[in-house]
Amino acid sequence: MAELDTESNYFLFHEDEEEEEEEEEEEEEEEEDEDEDEDEEGEEEVEVAAVDMEEDDSEEDEEENDQEFRLTFQGDVNPLDFTETDAFGLQPYQQFERLEYEALAEKKRKALNDNPRSSDGSAKKSRFDDSFLTSIDEIMEGMNIGRRRRKSRKPKKKGRRKGSKNKLSPEVTMKLGEANIYYAQRQYEKAIHLLKEVVMLAPNLSETYHTLGLVYEEIGDTKKSMNFYMLAAHLAPKDHPSIWKQLVTLSINQGNVGQATYCLSKAIKADPEDMSLRFNRATLYVELGDYQKAAESYHHIVELCPENVDARKMAAKMYQKCNQPEQSISVLEDFIKYHSKEIDFSVVNLLVGIHMENNAHDNALQQIEHVRSVYCSQKQLPIDLMVLAGICQVHLGNIEEAEVFFGLLKMEHADDVAYLIIEAGNALMSLGHYQLALKYYFMLDKKSEHFKGLLHLKVAKCYLAITERAQAITFFYKALSTMEHNVDVRVALASLLLEEGKEDEAITLLSPTKHIGNGTLMMISYLFFTRLWCWGERGSFYLMRCYLCPRVHN
Repeated sequence: MAELDTESNYFLFHEDEEEEEEEEEEEEEEEEDEDEDEDEEGEEEVEVAAVDMEEDDSEEDEEENDQEFRLTFQGDVNPLDFTETDAFGLQPYQQFERLEYEALAEKKRKALNDNPRSSDGSAKKSRFDDSFLTSIDEIMEGMNIGRRRRKSRKPKKKGRRKGSKNKLSPEVTMKLGEANIYYAQRQYEKAIHLLKEVVMLAPNLSETYHTLGLVYEEIGDTKKSMNFYMLAAHLAPKDHPSIWKQLVTLSINQGNVGQATYCLSKAIKADPEDMSLRFNRATLYVELGDYQKAAESYHHIVELCPENVDARKMAAKMYQKCNQPEQSISVLEDFIKYHSKEIDFSVVNLLVGIHMENNAHDNALQQIEHVRSVYCSQKQLPIDLMVLAGICQVHLGNIEEAEVFFGLLKMEHADDVAYLIIEAGNALMSLGHYQLALKYYFMLDKKSEHFKGLLHLKVAKCYLAITERAQAITFFYKALSTMEHNVDVRVALASLLLEEGKEDEAITLLSPTKHIGNGTLMMISYLFFTRLWCWGERGSFYLMRCYLCPRVHN
């Protein structure tokens, strides 16, 4: 596996700008008839540069951080080596990633050596001072090291100019034609043989690698297909956005999330207008658990598309996961601030929820009141926001005010607002208002089938908290009827039965049955040894026999 060697020139990464410079020179030759007075134009160029210098700083800094590199093979290196995992176990995309990093580091070292003043933080100042140099060439060098400014005042054209590619030799052209014919005729081995010959003759021709990728995909070798697509894309990174996108799909299908993320970043540079690529990359970061990068990716989408509500909400959620509530709140508040005529209540709900998660219940109430006064002065707020306001009042100790908000739930069909009723009950229960919590839980007791098990468990815990043990036992049994494999429910009920002197009933409850799997039995056994040791010698011994020797017991 060849290493990056700038002295021996085995292979290099070139910035696309170098290719553009060559194209600019060609364009300048064509535009010579327009440059009648070069001296006068040169003076005007310097004046414009001096005026625009500070404005260009931010743009150039951004370009510096978003450089695209193009792979070029030179010397005796065999490009086909890049289609295999190297001796260190690096996949091809990781090899390219490392080489690109080394090339960028080398470029920065050169820049520092050419302009030492930039290392002490005075780069921009030194560039401005350079505008007072005596010759135009020195001025150009001071403004932008290693780049020539075009004499023409026409806007700079990006990308490769048509017809500027190096002409292929007749031999390469002939072999490519034959290979394409073999590919069309499905004579894949012959096509591969010819295409590999072309690689050795013209190693920097991306089309050859792309065709090899197509051939290997046809014969079902997805791994090699991806690796050849990878080579094709690196040799012409901005010419083939479709290849990068295809690589993303193939990588995801192969479960190669690292490569998918890498290719998504490349695809975004090749086609920055495609927002779906940015969403996909952010989603991958979420799946990888890299919430910081996910937050930044979603936030960048917001900066590009301020009206994208989904990106805002996801950015806020990710910042919240990263314990950055200020960023999370800012993303949502900006949207509300600049939409004074209409409001997306899903954004408001999320913002209020984030305030509440951070125990800023005052701020949450203020936000709800702001939305009510600005957007809903003539009508009632949505019921879910009203319930959130009630929950905030509970946390602030204003139970009577909370009851006013919760009272709206009685005006709705219980099944339609079941989750809100449970949220209201949970808030009251968590702060020790068990009797009030029971009132709201019982609003659903005979109406909502979906929440039966969870609801009965909460009711049982409320009764247990207010020492109404008989009622607690009744509702623990009800919860267990729909949550049969819930270990915590079974152990809590058994503990309560033992405290009530119902040892036989507790033992029966915890005895192995055909409905309880081995995993559940092991968990109950673990809880037995860690939490139920206080049951006494007789009960402990009997239960141990039940679980460790079920056949003897039976």
